Amino acid sequence: DYRGHNVSEGFGYTQLPDAERWYARDVIAAFRALPSLPRADSSKVFLWGHSMGAGITARVLPATGSEIRGASVWSGGQKSGDEAEPLGVLSLPVNIHHSMADATTPIAWSRSLHAQMDRSAAPARLFEYPGDEHLFSGDNLARAIERDVEFFTKLVQLP
Repeated sequence: DYRGHNVSEGFGYTQLPDAERWYARDVIAAFRALPSLPRADSSKVFLWGHSMGAGITARVLPATGSEIRGASVWSGGQKSGDEAEPLGVLSLPVNIHHSMADATTPIAWSRSLHAQMDRSAAPARLFEYPGDEHLFSGDNLARAIERDVEFFTKLVQLP
């Protein structure tokens, strides 16, 4: 959970004008700390971000280069005017999932992210789901999870 969200301390961070950039710094710091954990394998790290977390993931990936194997973003993408984020430097594979009638984050944001990644030659797949769910459930949730498990498994070539 991000600082100040749900039951986490630090509500003041949610009010900062560049809160997503601060959260991205937190994610990068957590990633950099992985080698200090005895059972962590930092060569098999993937990012998954939903909603605001999708935008944070898009900010973290350029900063970590090829150290992170890939990512999946759900119900997020690029807001208008946010196109200047450094997505063009990505070469990592990314799955993008979005409900077609999501009223919280318009599907246009995920379509914009996908188009940006196509222009940068980053391998990205956009999956559009019927319905208006911002947080998937039922068949959409099962299908999105299935697609991500397949995606991440192929990337690390697990048995």
